[in-house]
Amino acid sequence: MSEKDNNSEGQEPRLNRLALRSFLAPAVTLALLICLGGYPVYLMGIHHFGCALTLVAVLGLIFTPLYGIVWAVRALREIKQSAGQFVGRGWAIAGILISLLTWGILAGVPIMQGVSRDIQRGRRLVCGQNLWNLGTALRVYAGDYGKYPTPDKWCDLLMQKAGANEEWFRCPGDRKGPCSYALNRNAEPNSPGEMVLLFEAKPGWNHYGGPEILSKRNHKWEGCMVLFNDWHVKFEKARDPNNFLWQDIKDRAEDERGSSE
Repeated sequence: MSEKDNNSEGQEPRLNRLALRSFLAPAVTLALLICLGGYPVYLMGIHHFGCALTLVAVLGLIFTPLYGIVWAVRALREIKQSAGQFVGRGWAIAGILISLLTWGILAGVPIMQGVSRDIQRGRRLVCGQNLWNLGTALRVYAGDYGKYPTPDKWCDLLMQKAGANEEWFRCPGDRKGPCSYALNRNAEPNSPGEMVLLFEAKPGWNHYGGPEILSKRNHKWEGCMVLFNDWHVKFEKARDPNNFLWQDIKDRAEDERGSSE
């Protein structure tokens, strides 16, 4: 008796296992990419688990969809030759489509990374220009009054007395505002050029202080923009904020002498 006759006698068709496997393998891979928000798994491996797991992650993301396509083609062939004993054509076709989609996302990751870097670079340029503009306003104010603005009113005074624009006070990476920067309370016009003058801090207005309020949040924790007292602006990456010059050495020595007494 032939296989076709067996099926015609009421034998229920079975789901082809390869068809189901061809769908599940790339579907799991695609779900992983979606859950990670498109973040490349190989970078996670480098940062957290080492190169061995990185290689496994890369090979898994590349070859799992490939196996999905191979299994789908084999499943379609078996279903066609089974004379109705196997079903699962839709699962196999869906597996092929998901595999191709997964590869498309993986191919787009470097492009997305490049776009993200360009966006961050643009934000840094605007942030640096903001600090430069605020530094110019500070120079104007210091030239008129012989000192920097009162720390607890510096934003207001720069807008009222030095022509500062409200847009200068906010970094493009700061979604809250109204001001992304803080004034070093110890800075004076005659302070050393390497002393911090303005720096990025938590959102607020008329913020002032020292390294305890410095923030790298606006640039994805990669660093922050700093304006020094000699008017140059620099993006500081790995440098410890406590290593910046926040106070004149003479003033610091006097403070330490006074505290010891």
